[in-house]
Amino acid sequence: MKTKINSSFKNWKRTISCYEFAFLEFLAVNFSFFYNLLMKWRTPVFLNEINSVDISRKDKVLHIGCGILPTASILIAQQKNAYVVGIDNNLNAVKFAKRFIAKKNLSNKIAIEYGEGVQYPVKDFDVFFIAANVWPLDDIFKHLAIIVFD
Repeated sequence: MKTKINSSFKNWKRTISCYEFAFLEFLAVNFSFFYNLLMKWRTPVFLNEINSVDISRKDKVLHIGCGILPTASILIAQQKNAYVVGIDNNLNAVKFAKRFIAKKNLSNKIAIEYGEGVQYPVKDFDVFFIAANVWPLDDIFKHLAIIVFD
């Protein structure tokens, strides 16, 4: 019984956290002040992750769970000059992200699409970035494993 309560509490906390980040991203895509603030906080963290992978301009990158503000997609395109496809399973997030990418004149380097990480075709991609709020991770990893074991 204790495990079920613990698990439910963790899922609840995770859900609240996802809504908090979605709200911050909504503010960032609509107000440059919040964009600059969020990017100042996120950039060092995301660049650390991005630089831990050897990405070249020839690589095609899939960003699973790009959200309203596809920070990792933006930084990969800008820093590594690689082509990025960001996917999200929320149609509203996709709508906002597409509009924001167009506003930033990054549509030639970043495509935003609706997609599920457990079903999206992955064979053409070289590098995968998975957002922290994406789930079910086990199913996504199994799906991505087709690249390695196929």
